[in-house]
Amino acid sequence: MHGTEEHPDVAVSLHALGGVLGEQGDVAGAREALERSLAIDAKVHGTEEHPSVAVSLHALGGVLGEQGDVAGAREALERSLAIDAKVHGTEEHPSVAASLHALGGVLMAQGDLAGARKALERSLAIQTKVHGTEEHPDVAASLHELGGVLREQGDLAGARKALERSLAIQTKVHGTEEHPDVAASLHELGCVLRDQGDLAGARKALERSLATDAKVYGTEEHPSVAVSLHELSGVLRAQGDLAGARKALERSLAIDAKVHGTEEHPSVAASLHALGGVLRAQGDLAGARKALERLLAIQTKVYGTEEHPDVAASLHELGGVLRAQGDLGGARKALERSLSIKVKVHGTEEHPDVAASLHELGGVLRAQGDVTGARKALVRSLAIQAKVHGTEERPEVAASLYELSGVLRAQGDLAGARKALERSLAIDAKVHGTEEHPDVAASLHALGGVLRAQGDLAGARKALERSLAIKAKVHGTEEHPSVAASLPELGGVLMEQGDLAGARKALERSLAIQTKVYGTEEHPDVAASLHALGGVLRAQGDLAGARKALERSLAIKAKVHGTEEHPSVAASLPELGGVLMEQGDLAGARKALERSLAIQTKVYGTEEHPDVAASLHALGGVLRAQSDLAGARKALERSLAIDAKVHGTEEHPSVAASLHELGGVLAAEGELEQAAAHYRRVLAIEKRCFGTLDQYHSAETEVALAMLLLRLGQQDEAGDLLRHALQVIAEQVPSHPILQKFRALMQDPPG
Repeated sequence: MHGTEEHPDVAVSLHALGGVLGEQGDVAGAREALERSLAIDAKVHGTEEHPSVAVSLHALGGVLGEQGDVAGAREALERSLAIDAKVHGTEEHPSVAASLHALGGVLMAQGDLAGARKALERSLAIQTKVHGTEEHPDVAASLHELGGVLREQGDLAGARKALERSLAIQTKVHGTEEHPDVAASLHELGCVLRDQGDLAGARKALERSLATDAKVYGTEEHPSVAVSLHELSGVLRAQGDLAGARKALERSLAIDAKVHGTEEHPSVAASLHALGGVLRAQGDLAGARKALERLLAIQTKVYGTEEHPDVAASLHELGGVLRAQGDLGGARKALERSLSIKVKVHGTEEHPDVAASLHELGGVLRAQGDVTGARKALVRSLAIQAKVHGTEERPEVAASLYELSGVLRAQGDLAGARKALERSLAIDAKVHGTEEHPDVAASLHALGGVLRAQGDLAGARKALERSLAIKAKVHGTEEHPSVAASLPELGGVLMEQGDLAGARKALERSLAIQTKVYGTEEHPDVAASLHALGGVLRAQGDLAGARKALERSLAIKAKVHGTEEHPSVAASLPELGGVLMEQGDLAGARKALERSLAIQTKVYGTEEHPDVAASLHALGGVLRAQSDLAGARKALERSLAIDAKVHGTEEHPSVAASLHELGGVLAAEGELEQAAAHYRRVLAIEKRCFGTLDQYHSAETEVALAMLLLRLGQQDEAGDLLRHALQVIAEQVPSHPILQKFRALMQDPPG
């Protein structure tokens, strides 16, 4: 008709085509159409400074944002703003307000929340002035967008206020709640209420949004319905209704696939991402991995590149699943790829998504034994989060503090670990508004471990039992990885309190859950439970069972980590050494302990670590049994020095254990008075730490002290000690072979 493309009408049609293609999910086609429209307009009008050019730049900014090119989107919108301001001679124009509104969304995507807020507040001021009232759809739209920014900044009260104002305007302007804009704001309000911990309110808002959309469109088969179902699944998941969450996501997926006529669409990808998370939470790791790998294939095809925020998010989630499956190498690779994409896309490290991947990477590095790298990643993550959100009171901060506590504990900094966990718990309880949340349960579990390591067994047991109760309630079942994870820790505490039967029961329950959930024994958690069970069986006198459990644990760890040079391998070797020693295989025991020490010193880069002290303690016992008393004394004194330095006090169970062993060496060397003094010191420490001597290891010390006192002629005190020790062991380990020897001693004590 015009005989050329270079005509204003062609430019207008191309602009319109770009909009249609964008709505269809063909962002590459939309970009091409809009760039052609821009080129024609600039040529036809002889300048970029024309309203048509500004309009196309505005639309192009939206398309570039969809492609993940947020820097390009920002540039297009800022050019659009400059042209509009020049053409209209003022900022107070609807076109300027519209571009500021869009720019706010782009800045938000870049993580520049302060800039986004500023742009949207300017947009609102212009709109109110131009329209002469707040009661206008454009004002409501900007309030809606501002609510999203305030939510990301952690200002949930401000976000709620903006969204409720937006809803009030929309209802008044449209004269009804039955409007797509009302449904959209209800959807966003549901997200804010969820973040505030008001899950019931969030569910109500999202269900209203769904009902509105279904009524407006006359069907559930609409993209907006799919989006609200997606968000509702998140609320249901947070409420612990994983089955409901899965159902909502599967409905969302079915709608999206039908509406778009293909799985290859961003909305389908988003629901697959969330479904992967729900399946992971249900313990279906294979299903989660499958969903995420499908997701990545769709995203790469849709965006035509890996360099997109959504691809980075999926790689991040996949890293978590691979970590949970025990594939640490694969997890690290996925997370490092995710990080590099995020930094490139956002143009900076200072973005919440970057912090999230650093957090997850820190966990993987810790699991791989690289505690220095893990600490660096987590500290960087915390710094970014505090800067981006302007506050510590965020779930993400609590999660990173939790992960950091594990690293600090692995480095031997128990005080630092406890402090991090207590901060994490305080934040979680405030953010979620309740203790009944998986994050609170996880922090209580970790706190139980730290308190146990500090010797506060009563506090540890209380924290772990509370953690287990929350987990069982949240997940609706005991058959969940997180429940299984707390049982070994509780078993360890029960064992140290002398309740060996309770400890064994907890560990066997843990193993049964883990084997069922993971579908295999070859998993770090199974190895950890076998290690702990080995310790309990050893304490019960079942040395053959203990050895079998520990050797299986070691084999799994070496396979899972791909190397013996890992802290968890080193941790099982001292326990195995103890069993071998009690079986009379002293050479095997010494070999195991020296291997453990070599691994620990290499992995930690120092001898000053609780694990090194524990291995030296065990080695001292073996050397003593081999009659190398000088070597034994040297190892035990080194162990004592490390423990006292690491724990900042001698009043600690680990110190007591080494003093007990050193007492035996001194007795063997003939220094009976000095040995007796060591045993008395052990009992004093244990009484202070545990509040009682009615426990197995205290009974062992009483027996050792009694034997010395008999040699020193103090038979009355020796008899009292033996009677108490016999009573404790008979109650706690009735089948222990040492009881026969104790009874013989009581009937015919040596004179």
